[in-house]
Amino acid sequence: MSRWVRAGGEQYNQAPRQPPSAAHQATRDRAAYLAQARQRSKQQRDYFDDDDDDDEDELLRETAAPAADDDEVDPLDAFMAGMAAEEPQRKKPRPARLDEAARDAVDDDQYATNRREQLKKAPAENKADDGEGVAYIDGRAVVDRSQKKRIAKLAPADHRRSYDEVESCFIPGGLEAWNASHGDGSVAGSATAPSGGSIKPAPSFAAMFGAAPKASWLLKGAARAGLERPTAVQALTVPAALCGCDVLAVAETGSGKTLAFGWPLLAHVAAQEASRGSEPVALVVVPTRELCEQVYRELTRHAKYAPRTVGTVAVFGGAGKWEMARELKKAGSDVVVATPGRMMEFIQEQVVDLQERCTFLVVDEADRMFELGFQDQLTSLAQRIRPSRQAIFTTATLPPKVDGLVRSALCKERLARVVVGAYASSSSPAATENVLQKTHVLPSRDARLQWLLYALPSLIQKGRVVVFCGRRTECEVVTGALRQRRVAPWTACLHGDVDGVRRSSVLTDFRNAHGGVLVATDVAARGVDVKGVACVVNYDVPSSMAQYVHRVGRTARAVAGDADVSYGEAHTLLCRGSRDDEAFSKQLVNSLRGSARSPPDADLYKFAKMKPIGAGGSVAAAPAAFSRPQSAAPVARNPLFAPPPPTAAFAPPPTYAAPPPPTYAAPPPPPPPAHADADRAAAVEAARRIAARLAGGGYK
Repeated sequence: MSRWVRAGGEQYNQAPRQPPSAAHQATRDRAAYLAQARQRSKQQRDYFDDDDDDDEDELLRETAAPAADDDEVDPLDAFMAGMAAEEPQRKKPRPARLDEAARDAVDDDQYATNRREQLKKAPAENKADDGEGVAYIDGRAVVDRSQKKRIAKLAPADHRRSYDEVESCFIPGGLEAWNASHGDGSVAGSATAPSGGSIKPAPSFAAMFGAAPKASWLLKGAARAGLERPTAVQALTVPAALCGCDVLAVAETGSGKTLAFGWPLLAHVAAQEASRGSEPVALVVVPTRELCEQVYRELTRHAKYAPRTVGTVAVFGGAGKWEMARELKKAGSDVVVATPGRMMEFIQEQVVDLQERCTFLVVDEADRMFELGFQDQLTSLAQRIRPSRQAIFTTATLPPKVDGLVRSALCKERLARVVVGAYASSSSPAATENVLQKTHVLPSRDARLQWLLYALPSLIQKGRVVVFCGRRTECEVVTGALRQRRVAPWTACLHGDVDGVRRSSVLTDFRNAHGGVLVATDVAARGVDVKGVACVVNYDVPSSMAQYVHRVGRTARAVAGDADVSYGEAHTLLCRGSRDDEAFSKQLVNSLRGSARSPPDADLYKFAKMKPIGAGGSVAAAPAAFSRPQSAAPVARNPLFAPPPPTAAFAPPPTYAAPPPPTYAAPPPPPPPAHADADRAAAVEAARRIAARLAGGGYK
């Protein structure tokens, strides 16, 4: 017995510990054996078998020695511990592993789900690409029809109140007095008055602005801009608008539609009192931010000649919202140029009020607005303006279904319709005759880049070039190839992934670059005005004939000069085996059949699988010198560039042999001077005298 001492010094005896029973000892031996086996197989077990360790540790805890105060182990506990030790260990099923492709698929699905949720929550203005309401599917720009549901409508305004009368007719006597004082002019267009008669065109700026005394100050801005006489759409639209009519102007691209509505708008605003802040007098609605900035610059340039200060504010998505709201709240913000989404957002936030003083509404590119699904938004914006407003709608194409929507948004009692251009009809949109349109049939899509590298050097000599692609990735590929080959001194791309600040910078550099090449999607197809664009290349066919008209309209823009007209070229690349190209070629044939300058050739008819309309079904050969309108400068053609011959689908660039180095003959010796003989004789005499001196004879 062992002897222990307590805390107070008292001693006590402790009984010795009882040895474990045989059953308990057997259980402990079995547990020790399992532990040794686990150590030996540690390197061979799989990663997913680690859960077995927990079972063995639990077994060790169950078979541990009893506490010191237990005299004997319970036989039932020992039996159960033995049964647990003898039970075979069952492995858990190994979880199925995902390979890399499966994990990527799961991640992509999760990303797509998150992306869809973000797009549902994102504002509609931030989703705009080549205009609000445009999305990309498989890299191709398409109209997002569902976006019109995401933009909340504005609450209807209550117009059951009396508004102050606003002057809108600035020509004394109205249209009757205008038609009586002016004769029939020779313009390529017509204008129909609300009464059903015709509207006489203005022969000059002096006659147009001189008839309206309160708009005579606009003559100074036109003279400073270098304009000598109004274009056809300006000569018909401005008199009708200055007489107080609502105008629907359908004119070809590059015909000066911006100033056609800009001059009446500025005359209307300058005749009113200045804005008191957040209450503009006029609203201009455009589909894209690029067009918004362009219209803003044009109006600002001519507004500085007004008898009072006329402020202009640009409102669009992708830029500082706080700065725009601050400019709208300033006094003197009379004209607002905006995109629909951002303008409706400011109205909902009560940053701007259109009901109080806004009396002039302009919708530029009206067909694009309705095609993008902005019909409800335009109706909401128009409803916020007083019913006695004046409105001008301008567009380059007007299909029948859009024509009805536009007419419903204008006042029928004072609606004047202006149609300019031989093909500016709602049923068959066509490009302007000032553009020489050519088509090139290539064997495959890979041949397009080779054709572009071959043709660009000669096209750049004529001016700036715009290359339109259908996909953003294609834009980057073409731009990289042109930069690598150094085909042009300046090359840049413009598509939906480029932010607003970068877009403005690219367009500014393109306007200032000489011989620049801009590779763009349809972002730059509508309303972007760059002077000096000599050629447009459709690298990918457009989605519709109306889009083709707007693409081609980037060239042949109106410029200041005697004829106020410019000429350009448009090259469309068609690839064999492409269903999109074949479908578009049929539309292009129908559009070019009525063209006197760019009729469809035999290759285009063959590619479209169509027969020419004519005697015997033959195609007339294109004249060597293309006809031009009268009193216009001849078309300058570059002899260095020749399109592929009509017999071959594609002609590769010719291999030019280096010219042999010229053989230079040795120049003849120069003629001796006049005193050469005397000098030679003097030298001979000096040598003779020196030789005589050396011989000892001295000089003689």
